[in-house]
Amino acid sequence: MISACTIIARNYLAHARVLAQSFFTHHPAGRFTVLIVDDEARRFDDRREPFECLRLADIGLEPAEIGRLAGIYDVTELATAVKPVLLRRLLENQRDILYLDPDTWIFAPLDRASDLAREHGLVLTPHMTAPLPRDGRHIDEFHILAAGVYNLGFIAVGVQSQEFLEWWWQKTRRDALVDPSRMMFTDQRWIDFVPSLFSHFILKDPTFNVAYWNLHARDLTWTGGRYFVDGQPLTFFHFSGLDSRKPYLLSKHQGDRPRILLSDRPALARICQEYLERVEEAGLAEQSRLPYGWNLLPCGMPLDGRMRRLYRLGLEAFEKGEGPEPPNPFDPQAGQRFVHWLNDPVTPQLRPRVSRYLNSVYQDRPDLQRAFPDLAGVDSARYFAWLHDDGVAQMDIPRALMPRLDVPHGAAAGAYVAPSQLTEGINIAGYFRAEVGVGEAARLLTSAIEAAGIPH
Repeated sequence: MISACTIIARNYLAHARVLAQSFFTHHPAGRFTVLIVDDEARRFDDRREPFECLRLADIGLEPAEIGRLAGIYDVTELATAVKPVLLRRLLENQRDILYLDPDTWIFAPLDRASDLAREHGLVLTPHMTAPLPRDGRHIDEFHILAAGVYNLGFIAVGVQSQEFLEWWWQKTRRDALVDPSRMMFTDQRWIDFVPSLFSHFILKDPTFNVAYWNLHARDLTWTGGRYFVDGQPLTFFHFSGLDSRKPYLLSKHQGDRPRILLSDRPALARICQEYLERVEEAGLAEQSRLPYGWNLLPCGMPLDGRMRRLYRLGLEAFEKGEGPEPPNPFDPQAGQRFVHWLNDPVTPQLRPRVSRYLNSVYQDRPDLQRAFPDLAGVDSARYFAWLHDDGVAQMDIPRALMPRLDVPHGAAAGAYVAPSQLTEGINIAGYFRAEVGVGEAARLLTSAIEAAGIPH
């Protein structure tokens, strides 16, 4: 029996349905598993789906670690970071597992990949098997260097891969970032080490993992009955970057000088149109409206990229023994501690005090450093004034993280003042009748007031 899996957030369910349907078309007795990374509360009822649905806790991750991963990673990073954990979990009951990205459509049996995984333990497909021309179009070889030699939208593993999966998880657990400045691209760059470290098989079959990055050297045709690649039946196509809102583009990742144009390739235009129609039929309009489940803190504040980066740096320092563990952003017992941590001053002994979050804004902007060079002294008031006048809009800073200008008597002008230091606020004393839902309303009201930084 062939087993396959994919990983999604809730808003990508339509794509997973199309992938699973195509899998079962060619493997009716097979097993297909979908890991949903943002549904620990199990709001999605998966009982009617033809595939098995798992959540992060189901693959062996503890609640605290789930909160850490959700705190440091965005949706793309998180979905790739937990891939080795899912594969390791599924291998407990299977001889081999095939992973495919959810935006994939299968056109032929995958038996060859399954056989290779059992024989070699690990099967990879390279991004390209023929050189890219240097003609100024995208993508080019530098994009491949940045993303990694192998495309991890497909990987097959056998039972011999346990050592590899453990090694891979130790890398992706904290370092599955999209960070070109550090030569990192989710889980893919780590796999460049595989040929020198682990037994593997590099599958160069042109019918596997066909996508925008290799179509410069692969000829997709339609015969009236099926698709062929270089004269061989297509096995699966990877629609990475295809957007239903821009169906005239093969992939948004090709940039403003795309190498592969749908207008030049009728068969390619046809397969993209067919795929988008199937995804629409699978519920794209409804599912795509769902927000990512780890984008809001429990108090309702959006978790932005800067907060994720600060949390990761704090967690990294803690795990090196260089400081206390920062509050887990998604720990329901922590309340407002993560927001307070963002508002903690970076140098408590100095006055005025600049918070951890606002110091990060300053450190990322050379223009601010030139304009306000003495942030620990006379320029802090001007910096805080800029934040209120322009910075809050430019940087989309949450109100609860803005410095207070209405400071207590005797404090330096423009100093950050924690809400607890202010003497005026609103009174939310009273009582709520214990009717259904009223207690929840009270909790939400209090959380919203705290998130806004309003003393009470």
